[in-house]
Amino acid sequence: MAEPVLVIAGLEMQRGTGDSKFRMVVDRLEFESNQPVLLTGENGSGKSSLLDVIGLVLRPTRTAQFAYHGRDGEAVDLASLLAEANDTALTDIRCSEIGYMPQTGGLVPFLSVEDNIALPAMLCGRRDPAFIDQLCNALEITPILLALKPQALSIGQRQRVCLARAFAHRPRLLLADEPTASLDTVSAAVVSEMLVEVAPKYGITPVIATHDPRLTEKAGTRRITLQAKPVGPSEVECRIAAAA
Repeated sequence: MAEPVLVIAGLEMQRGTGDSKFRMVVDRLEFESNQPVLLTGENGSGKSSLLDVIGLVLRPTRTAQFAYHGRDGEAVDLASLLAEANDTALTDIRCSEIGYMPQTGGLVPFLSVEDNIALPAMLCGRRDPAFIDQLCNALEITPILLALKPQALSIGQRQRVCLARAFAHRPRLLLADEPTASLDTVSAAVVSEMLVEVAPKYGITPVIATHDPRLTEKAGTRRITLQAKPVGPSEVECRIAAAA
């Protein structure tokens, strides 16, 4: 069995009050190192919220176990760091060990494409120009594009730049929220291959929220389906309906 990269158990995250309450419950969930994971489910089933919990952006209301395992096998008790509100340690882990590709936007508007891609790697001291060149070549980010600002890019170009930025510091986890939703067939195929086939070769475990059949039909991926159901007149509960 492959070593784990993240183990979650007994987690609950609740948001909202009054007429709109949302609760996510995760009894147990393990992510294996270098195993691409697809989060599927209807809109509102909690896919993006689960990504934000994994990415240490949303804080769970409670959790029995939330452990991150580094490449050296050492476990970091995220549950304790969250309970202690140790923002410094959590920020360090988020910056150095997690890459994030949002559904839209996320690029710094006043930086060039080249500087946007290099930013996470620079912040955590892992800037590798040769590796970034490889990424740009694979994603067809040309020297002309590298010199532009994000507002000059098409939607497809922005998504490819976001993916290169998420890769650039070689994170342990790469979280992608609907990465192919706005892309044409050719661009979607490039992004899909990078996430599912290339990322694991660099020791990166991709976790992808998606509706895209081009991704869900790919071999070698693990699929986790989330489901939302009403549990009261003003409350929705999201749980894992199936994991395979």
